[in-house]
Amino acid sequence: MRRKYEVVSYSLYDYDGVIRHLEKRACQGWMIKQMGNFFWKYQKIDPQKLHFSVTYFSKSSVENAEQDAYWQTFLNRCNKTGWKRCTEWMQMQVFCNDQQSPPPLESDEAEKLNQIHTCMGRSFLKRMLLALALIVVYCFLVGKDLFDHPLYLLTSSVRMILTILMFALLFSMTWSIFEYWRWYCRSKHEIAQGGSCASISRWDHRINLGWNLFLPVIAMLLLLGVSSRAIQVYLLLRTAAFCLIVVSLVWVRMWMLKNKFQQSTRNLVLAVGIVLCAILLTCGDNWWEQSALKSSLEPQPVGIYTDENGYEWEIYDDPILLTIEDLQAPELQEETVFSRRWTVQEETFLASRSAAVERGYTEKGQVTALYYQIVDVKLPFLYDLCRKGLAQDDWWVKDEDFLPVEDDRWKAKGVYQKYEIGEQKKQPLTEYLICLEQRIVRLQLDWEPNDQQIAAICEKAARKDGNVLRIDCLASPAESQFSTMFFVKNVQK
Repeated sequence: MRRKYEVVSYSLYDYDGVIRHLEKRACQGWMIKQMGNFFWKYQKIDPQKLHFSVTYFSKSSVENAEQDAYWQTFLNRCNKTGWKRCTEWMQMQVFCNDQQSPPPLESDEAEKLNQIHTCMGRSFLKRMLLALALIVVYCFLVGKDLFDHPLYLLTSSVRMILTILMFALLFSMTWSIFEYWRWYCRSKHEIAQGGSCASISRWDHRINLGWNLFLPVIAMLLLLGVSSRAIQVYLLLRTAAFCLIVVSLVWVRMWMLKNKFQQSTRNLVLAVGIVLCAILLTCGDNWWEQSALKSSLEPQPVGIYTDENGYEWEIYDDPILLTIEDLQAPELQEETVFSRRWTVQEETFLASRSAAVERGYTEKGQVTALYYQIVDVKLPFLYDLCRKGLAQDDWWVKDEDFLPVEDDRWKAKGVYQKYEIGEQKKQPLTEYLICLEQRIVRLQLDWEPNDQQIAAICEKAARKDGNVLRIDCLASPAESQFSTMFFVKNVQK
């Protein structure tokens, strides 16, 4: 193996740590060839003791260093004293020397600190503060969304992990800025006392390495937390395409640098490349929405039902624990076709949400349907927030609201019924919000339930063992003429 790649955790201003690390690798037979923010590339050499040193070039862009007179003068002086330039890392220039006791590359510690601070301000701090501002705005919007639409965050593993990732980035960036500022103040104090720039402890290296490893783990959990196979494949393809684009742009930039293209030409080529890549990603999204691959990964209907008017209805048969054969007369089974489908299944360590709909069809078309949502709250202090979020799940519907009702038949600690609020009177609707101990049920019916139906709803809604509530066990054939599923927790046929 002639080449080697390494994950690094050094900061740009940690020149002491960089020097010690490169000297250690040279003793092991590896010479640094390329340095980046996350990976360093080495070339195999004979193990030898080399001295490394770094300097920071901030008087002009590193990409234009070859055209800078000061830089050329500095390189000539380094060559005369045995220092050979190895590579660069942003504005850090790395040199090595094979002499036993080489002269120092730089001796003015105050000037070195000033150069480091200038470079950090032009590159690291500027980008970091911009990214930090964007993440702060994102976190503010997440906090606002938590109170406006809490279930979107509390029950979605994808949104939850993405939010954790953003807050982890927020903390990581804030910590990096704080650490640099603390190092800079310590270095100024030590130089004023006649010393050199401050050193960075091993614990700081370990913390940086921990963050570099932690963030990809969170990103992987984000992918694994997606329950939909179609979304998982889409995220994988999108991530692979994005990485390919980034690698391609970096390769083009390095190729132009090697062939000495002017900076204006490089900037124009990269700008055009970014625009083209954005267009390609957008076209890729459109292709995915219409692709056969996406369709094959999504739940498929088991059949198509055509009524007497020629309308076609997709029929789904998501497995449930309680079937129509257990509850209804044979003649009703022959007359009605049922479609049972999950619409939502989400869960986090804070709350879980499930939703499903079942529709009954006859030759005249859809006869009726039932829709439900169930939220299980795992932390008691989030109960009121989840209740508010479930009540406002259809926030775009105006002039309708859930109002508390006094009805002992529900055997719940709170029941709300939806009303259409008009200018003169309130019209009750057959939609209910049932508050149990750790569960909130939102149920929409096509009729006003009677005492027997309410009792069945309460019994089934309170169960925790993969329970099912269907309209067929609430109404007689003469009353409903259809069957629907109310609750399925464990999917089983």
